[in-house]
Amino acid sequence: MLRYLPFYFVYYLAMSISCNILHRAEGQKEWLNVLLCGLGNILGIVIINALQYIKLFSTGTALWVEDRLYPMVVLPLIVLLFVAAYISRSLYKATGKVWLGAMVNTLIILMIGVANTATLGV
Repeated sequence: MLRYLPFYFVYYLAMSISCNILHRAEGQKEWLNVLLCGLGNILGIVIINALQYIKLFSTGTALWVEDRLYPMVVLPLIVLLFVAAYISRSLYKATGKVWLGAMVNTLIILMIGVANTATLGV
């Protein structure tokens, strides 16, 4: 887990800054602002899965033939990244700092990823 921690933290710090500071619109309802941040977080993964499954259902062959499971492996990230926007926003509102949301999201999602990965230590 410690091997991946700095990379995940940089990503979730950037996501936290983006959701809480850069993309906040004054006068917009809070729930709509967080919903847009959550949708922005998952947009890339949704596009990857849409491309894979549109090609699969239209031609019968997968877009990424070498690694057919690639889009399926990232499916849980759709939910995790959407929820990460809500966690980041609520912790920012409670503390006024972007760091705590980034740290909590990093630890939660990194632990889920590491726990779901089977590796052999040699």
